[in-house]
Amino acid sequence: MTTEEIKLEVTSRSGVGTTKAKNLRREGLLPGTVYGEGREPQPVSLNLKAFGKMLSDQTSENVVLDLSVDGAATEKVLIKEIQHHPLTHGMLHVDFHKINMKKTIRIEVPVHVLGDAIGVANGGNLEIHVRTVDIECLPTDVIESWDYDISNLDIGDFISVGDKEYDESTCTLHTAKDIHVATVHKPRVAEDDEVAEEDEADTATEPEVIGEKAEEEEA
Repeated sequence: MTTEEIKLEVTSRSGVGTTKAKNLRREGLLPGTVYGEGREPQPVSLNLKAFGKMLSDQTSENVVLDLSVDGAATEKVLIKEIQHHPLTHGMLHVDFHKINMKKTIRIEVPVHVLGDAIGVANGGNLEIHVRTVDIECLPTDVIESWDYDISNLDIGDFISVGDKEYDESTCTLHTAKDIHVATVHKPRVAEDDEVAEEDEADTATEPEVIGEKAEEEEA
């Protein structure tokens, strides 16, 4: 994770609800909420375009920020969740959680597969099973992405969550290590051809069976 400090200015808002949120977005603002231990959830709004530009410079949405509400002193927060529109994928709402830099946090880290599997070049089909992994670490040790090199995967091969090397002294992995991340399956066309060949073979043997029964009856 980058050690660069990112400051974000937000404004408190009094109105909540779907209609008010839509009105904010029409004005180029993104509704959000700041959470934290010992504090009531605080509704806020922020510049949507500026926030999107800031995120575009990051590898993932797991970003630690210096957040200032209404110009007050900054506090460390983590972007906990960003809600996106199901069709346009535009941002609808963001949740910030106040954090203690000396306490561990538990987050979902996006999985990235790197390289081109040789099995795909050989006609196989690549299937991705896992999109995120669940880890726990200090805010200063947040991993922006959980990467796997799939270049050596041939047809029938797979890579599992536990195949990635990481520093266990700074990060605890909560996702089961035996879960498959990616698998290269044999071509579906080949499977269909095998079934078709078996069907043809069964059909070809049917006249012989019928003939044998007929001979037995005539005898």
